[in-house]
Amino acid sequence: HKSYVHGLEGYARAMPVTFGCYVTAAVGLMGLPPLGGFLGKYLLGSAGAASGLALGYAGCGALAASSFLSALYLLSVAIPAYYPPKDAEGRCPAVRQEAPRVMTGVLCALAGGGVLLGFFTGPLLEFLGKGL
Repeated sequence: HKSYVHGLEGYARAMPVTFGCYVTAAVGLMGLPPLGGFLGKYLLGSAGAASGLALGYAGCGALAASSFLSALYLLSVAIPAYYPPKDAEGRCPAVRQEAPRVMTGVLCALAGGGVLLGFFTGPLLEFLGKGL
């Protein structure tokens, strides 16, 4: 029931599963290994560099810029949630609780899928390569 991101300051202690899954998904969207988002950025970047064209290298730069911008906007939610400012305690409501188990179960399954996709990319690439 929040309208602004600054309303989530300090919520990570009360909602560790939700924010843990959020950080896992955020790191995957940034394209950092070993999560699933790294695979797509790696394949696009290596294809762009292998082309030897200026446009391919520009695409690699765009991938790097998108990772940086993703880090800026995604971590701007996570950092205050884990490390709230000292004056945030008066603004935060006293009652905060984790989401129901059904919702956190789905979040954990999706975050776990992103982690598994990062660790087991070989079988996925083999499967996709057979169709090409």
